Amino acid sequence: MSISSGPAESVPTSEGADTSDNESLAKVVPTTDVPEFVPPQQFLARPIRRRQDIRSSKDIPLALKDAFDNAFIPRVYEVFGTGTPWASVFEYERQISRLWLQVFPRVPFDSSGGELRKVVMKIVEDCLGAWRSKIGSVVMAVMEELKLPDSSPDYVADWAAWALSGTYKARPFYWHEYADASEDGSQPKVRKGMFQHPLILAGLAHHISVAAIPTVQRSKEHPRTALVMAIQAAIRAISRWTTGKFLAIARPLGDFAGENWNDDPKRHPRNYPQFPDGVIQGPTAVSNLTRIVDALSDNNWKAIIGAATKFTHGKRKPKQAHTTPLLTILQAPPRHLQRRDGVHHGHSKGHHGENRK
Repeated sequence: MSISSGPAESVPTSEGADTSDNESLAKVVPTTDVPEFVPPQQFLARPIRRRQDIRSSKDIPLALKDAFDNAFIPRVYEVFGTGTPWASVFEYERQISRLWLQVFPRVPFDSSGGELRKVVMKIVEDCLGAWRSKIGSVVMAVMEELKLPDSSPDYVADWAAWALSGTYKARPFYWHEYADASEDGSQPKVRKGMFQHPLILAGLAHHISVAAIPTVQRSKEHPRTALVMAIQAAIRAISRWTTGKFLAIARPLGDFAGENWNDDPKRHPRNYPQFPDGVIQGPTAVSNLTRIVDALSDNNWKAIIGAATKFTHGKRKPKQAHTTPLLTILQAPPRHLQRRDGVHHGHSKGHHGENRK
């Protein structure tokens, strides 16, 4: 069996683990200095009656707006990427408070009777939801654009099942290049570019694009949570095609949300026999992947981040993504993924246009 997205540098799997304190933040050098202390009455541009009415554009003082958008918010995304998968915004509050002090040392976080804190935490909560949702949607879009050697429903279903096969420790879609050794020895075992499949890179690339911080000011922690969520988003996207046609799943089970993807001892796929494998996650959906991600070495991370950064800089356009080398699957498919007539086809338009109905 073989799947590839093009040539890639070999990245060995590390047996060791780099562990970090998830609550630590890199020292931030403020890029925009607030000229002077802003009086509390100037913190809020308008009265806030309902929490859901809070909006960044209206409720962050003009004197702080530029630094808020360009220094504070990118670092908020960095906190999300290195924090706890599927944590609530309130679990991040201490880190957000510290981050605010670093970016705005002259503006108390609890100004105006705590109204500023309320405004900021609501905006941060919105950012958290949008960040997670976008990872899921970006990866789903890339899955819909992937080229397979054969666009028939049978082939697509077999490919999706194969990509998700194995255990959480090693699924074929984890790698940029993957092949099992053939019985006659003509095909050696290949595992290159761990966690560098385009589906995973797409999700991680979104995180990198929004957590746009100068290199010298970045946290030294690896974006482990962003990677875990990118892997989960890839599982979700692939599982939607295990029938050979796109499987639309109604809310809430179809949402890329903590209720479906965080650890939950009460959730098990066997309780949802109506769905194919991969749609419903097991009780340890996050902790299993976290163990694998935590075992990555610094060299692994260097290769993964480098690949994701190149993916980001490619500025992929949805309607043209099928021409991007990163999104092209190797023409020679796994041996068991053949049409029933035994004929392989070369290039195809993709696997979706005629199937998603």
